[in-house]
Amino acid sequence: EADIQPLEFKDLQGGRAKTPDGIPFSYHLYRSSDDVGVTTIVENYSSPASAQKALRKKLRTAIKIIERGPRTEDQPEEKGERAVVTFALPGSHKEQAAVLWTDGQQLYRIESLSLKHALAFEKQFYR
Repeated sequence: EADIQPLEFKDLQGGRAKTPDGIPFSYHLYRSSDDVGVTTIVENYSSPASAQKALRKKLRTAIKIIERGPRTEDQPEEKGERAVVTFALPGSHKEQAAVLWTDGQQLYRIESLSLKHALAFEKQFYR
């Protein structure tokens, strides 16, 4: 186990845009050292309640909810909710894994075709 190299992620590009319903977000595309793509998206809502609502709406479209619970045990009501899910990839038979959580009025998403990579990314950059 000890000789496994931790994954490294290279930031390829990023930017800002708005969702079809006008929510501003920023995104970054990464490529792992073993050549798997990971995308991060941070959506900025007008309130924590709106971010929570957006998270629940996304969860309704998930194929499978692998994990779901408060983001931190210390003050769960402040730190929001976290979920690990899979979605159908539009126009394909593949599934996309995603780690989603809210933090205040922001909704974070880490998406990848590989659940392992999405979780490794979260652990490296958001724990």
